[in-house]
Amino acid sequence: MADSSYQPKVYKQAGGERMVVASSGSLDVESGGEIDIESGGYLKLAGTAITATAAQLNAMAAGTGTTSATFIIDSDSSGAKLKFDTNSATGDYTASVVPPSLTGNITLTLPNATSTLSGLGLVETFSGIKTFTAVPVVAIDDANNTAVTDVITLTKTTSGAPGAGIGAGISVIIENDSDATTQSASIDFVETTDGTKANLDTDMVVSTMLAGTVTEGLRLDASDQSLTIGRNATDANGVNKFRIFPLTTASGSVVIQATANTGDTATTITNAAMGQASTITIPDPGDAVANFVLSKGTQTLAGTYDISGATVTYRAIVNADIAAGAAIVRSKLAEDALQRYPIPLTLLRKSAGAAMVDDTLADDEFALALVGWGTGTLTMVTNSAQNNTKTATALYEFCIPPEYVAAGDVRLVVQAKSAAVAGGGTISGTVDAEVYKLGDDGTASADLNETAAQATTASFADYTFTITSTNLVAGDRLMVCLRATCTEAADSGTAATTVGSAEIQLDIKG
Repeated sequence: MADSSYQPKVYKQAGGERMVVASSGSLDVESGGEIDIESGGYLKLAGTAITATAAQLNAMAAGTGTTSATFIIDSDSSGAKLKFDTNSATGDYTASVVPPSLTGNITLTLPNATSTLSGLGLVETFSGIKTFTAVPVVAIDDANNTAVTDVITLTKTTSGAPGAGIGAGISVIIENDSDATTQSASIDFVETTDGTKANLDTDMVVSTMLAGTVTEGLRLDASDQSLTIGRNATDANGVNKFRIFPLTTASGSVVIQATANTGDTATTITNAAMGQASTITIPDPGDAVANFVLSKGTQTLAGTYDISGATVTYRAIVNADIAAGAAIVRSKLAEDALQRYPIPLTLLRKSAGAAMVDDTLADDEFALALVGWGTGTLTMVTNSAQNNTKTATALYEFCIPPEYVAAGDVRLVVQAKSAAVAGGGTISGTVDAEVYKLGDDGTASADLNETAAQATTASFADYTFTITSTNLVAGDRLMVCLRATCTEAADSGTAATTVGSAEIQLDIKG
């Protein structure tokens, strides 16, 4: 229906090439009417042509609110929309969305939840679970080339007072046959002290799934200054061994393993304070099972132990250490040098007729001087010399015992003196010896004594004769000939040479 209030504020300009809507005038399209801009035509706003197509304009709608401005891109009336909102700012500022320098088309997909876009170089607070479909890489490129740069920093704060047990960690979740939410491993950093900065001790704990339960496997214990393997709530059923592989492939490994003690105690392996760098080698035991030999404690040993060149200083082996049936050969025993084997004076024989030496004084023979009851003395003397020289000789067969070390040292030691018997005068004397090795047929070797006759003094003294022992062995027989002289030159008294004892000394074992 025509508007009867029409005024000529809408008119055709002179020449008929332009329609004008004057001030307060309007151009209205009633229901059912349309304005159709044909191809090649266009619509201007403030002198600027609108180049958007009808489809593009149809996909856009605009609206305003009392506290915000909104721009909506709508694919159709029933599909999803992209909405841009602007918040009130403290100043007349503009937020710009600028794409990078593109080398091709890109698609930016927004999350299906209310969230905030992260900004590069900003300190931000995140919440929720972030899922990556590719491996994330954190990279820093700076001028620092001689020190470590912290690429990732984990910060844990609390609304309460920090105490022992507070920490930060990294949790690992791996999908299993039931879910994709079960923790499989973790690395935790735990404060074990009261949270005071000056006293902080931080443990690093690595835990992993063990038989269906996340179990502590490794702990760098700050307060104990130790690396602990296998600790958990019960100190049981955890990681219990440490394996090290050599540089060469397929060459085995070394395993250090903990086993159950009879008590809840710790076994500590430590080194002595050494003054040098040392390499300790575990020897090949030659068997699948072996044990270390310790310096203390009851132990059962098996096998051969070569300790040549070593000195055992803990204690000497005592009789109780040796089994009753132990067949220890004499050569393995310790050698005792020059052990004494006394020659009984009562078993000596005279040089003439081979009779036993008795108490009868005679030229060329010893006589026994026995003072028995009440004194118990026993010596052997020459005949008395007065203004002359007396000589005496005695014989003894000595059998070398089984404990003698072949070719070991052999000595004859005689204790003697030359002194006055009655009166006095000019007195001198000597002791001498001859030693022969007897063959099984009774024949004698050359004299084995290497020491010449020795002058005696007026007081008892030991006189030692060295015997050649190169060819001597246990079981050999020696004929020992002992000779003494005494000279009295002043004819003012009598004198004699007295033998107090005689002995053979041998190097022996056992």
